[in-house]
Amino acid sequence: MVITLDSCPVLPPVLDSFTVVIPVHHAVQTAARRQVFLETLASIAQALAYFDEHYPYRDRVTWEAILVDDGSTDGTLEAIVDWIRDRAGWGLVRHSINRGPGAARNSGVGASRGAAIFFCDSDDRYAPTHFFVGFAALNAPLPPHISPATAPSSPIPGIGDRYPGTVKTAIAFSDPVHPDWRAALENTLVQNRAVRRELHEFVGGFPEVDLFKKGYEDSAYDYICSHFAPSIFLPVRTVEYLRHPDNAFDRQLAQFQRPMSEATQHLSPQDWERRRDQGIFARDKVIKLQEKIQKS
Repeated sequence: MVITLDSCPVLPPVLDSFTVVIPVHHAVQTAARRQVFLETLASIAQALAYFDEHYPYRDRVTWEAILVDDGSTDGTLEAIVDWIRDRAGWGLVRHSINRGPGAARNSGVGASRGAAIFFCDSDDRYAPTHFFVGFAALNAPLPPHISPATAPSSPIPGIGDRYPGTVKTAIAFSDPVHPDWRAALENTLVQNRAVRRELHEFVGGFPEVDLFKKGYEDSAYDYICSHFAPSIFLPVRTVEYLRHPDNAFDRQLAQFQRPMSEATQHLSPQDWERRRDQGIFARDKVIKLQEKIQKS
């Protein structure tokens, strides 16, 4: 469901807090990567400061920023410690081994208290308005009518059709991508979303099984969440998805610049099999959670 900012007023919040989780792995291997990482952190700090200054009910809301070092061995841990030193509200979670971004996000959420959750990768950037927009939208009641195409098939008690479970915003891409991929990425990436904690916990967070070690844990997470709480999309760009040498966007840029139908033709048999199994995993998870609701 697409909602305009005009139809999403800033109301007294029903949620009293939010957390932003930043998974980090080998973010300072080179001077260039260190600079990118620090720019990401600075953008998050700027967005938090904007929220503090402009959100009209700031005195009712607390926030925290959790950095998760996912088994880095390149000095990332030391860079994180330097950053959070003397910064109130910032914290650190450390993995002794690399467990992947899904597990890192789950660990960050598990160590946090926020009623709303945001995610940011260590090489992207937030616009100053990101937290303001996402948190305000999560606290705004849904319009009276939700179309069958966007209504959850099995709403969680307590969220149901009263409030959005997820809010997504538009993304500014550093390089042109095909319209097919723009829509798909804005729907499945996690950098541009705010999610209610009860939804994240109900679905069990991001899948951590080996099947998702090479990616698409975010797509599975989105697919599963969409069955249990309404999602709204705000067409305002609050996230910059940036291409840097050998990051995920860089490695997939050629694919993202072709129509989706052409890009999938180039998948290897192994990739096709993995995508198929990922889809089966996500569908099975939805069925199990629906059964859980029916039994409650």
